[in-house]
Amino acid sequence: MTLSERELLMLKSLTERPKYQGPLTRRARMILACAEGKRDTVVAQETGMCVHEVTKWRSRFLALRLKGLDDAISHPKSTRTSVEREGQEPELKWTDVLTSQPTDHCSPSF
Repeated sequence: MTLSERELLMLKSLTERPKYQGPLTRRARMILACAEGKRDTVVAQETGMCVHEVTKWRSRFLALRLKGLDDAISHPKSTRTSVEREGQEPELKWTDVLTSQPTDHCSPSF
């Protein structure tokens, strides 16, 4: 799997957010590990995901790139919304990531 420079920057910046450790962060770490050429079983062990999940998200990324990692695409009829809970950051969606602009430091601003 080969990542574009933009994809690499987006995925890395997402994994470096100290306060956010949600599903998108796990998927970003998983895609970065896959891009290093690691097998699904190794990526699953390193990320704490099951092999089925790694295979699913790798396939979706290959088909849809960054947009494929958004749950809203896998559940288009879902009524899920980003709910800000007291003391927690709101759920981050790929649409937020994709519409952000790189800063002077070459990483997206969130």
